[in-house]
Amino acid sequence: MTGWIIAGSILLFLILLLWLPVCVRIGFDGEFTLSVSYLFLKFGIFPKKERKKKTKKKEKKEKVQKQESKQKTKQTFSQKLEKLQSTLESVLELFGAVKGPLKFLLKSIRLYLLELKVIVATDDPCDTAEKYGKTCAAVYPLLSSLRQIKRPKKQVIVIKPDFCEDEGMVSARVKLGIIPWAVIAAVIGMGINYLAIIFKKQFSSGNKKTPAKKRRK
Repeated sequence: MTGWIIAGSILLFLILLLWLPVCVRIGFDGEFTLSVSYLFLKFGIFPKKERKKKTKKKEKKEKVQKQESKQKTKQTFSQKLEKLQSTLESVLELFGAVKGPLKFLLKSIRLYLLELKVIVATDDPCDTAEKYGKTCAAVYPLLSSLRQIKRPKKQVIVIKPDFCEDEGMVSARVKLGIIPWAVIAAVIGMGINYLAIIFKKQFSSGNKKTPAKKRRK
């Protein structure tokens, strides 16, 4: 009996973990920053820490590989066209597979924070006023279309001109919440849809080949 209680409590704990959101923080203040946090864990994805300098042997290998790639023969136009066609077909297949699950995933995403601060400033006051108008004309329609897709719980938008400073400033922060079970369900749905598209393609190509064989007989 105690074993069933322990197993049930572990299962409930795992289900609870799947319902707790993974927070994604995106920031911009001169450079982009991206971090992911879950419960008490936090991972900085971008910018990456500087790696140690490569050894001379690795650098020599990379130079040789680059020289070999340059020495390879160039593709003909027909080869490029065939490659482009196959790439476009695979992209369309992939889009057909991810379209439905992606909509489901977007609905499950929570937008906790949307913050944008833009200070427009230049040497010329007339230029500052013109750039301020262009910035407002570009940013506000984009924000309104974003609100139609997902409304943020907290929003801070500041766009203003500064005629005393010579340089402007742009900073932004976005905080998203993604439910793990929704991501898993979306990935499974994408995989099923993609497999269905592949099987359908193979079945249709098999049906096209059979009449030709019958004619030969």
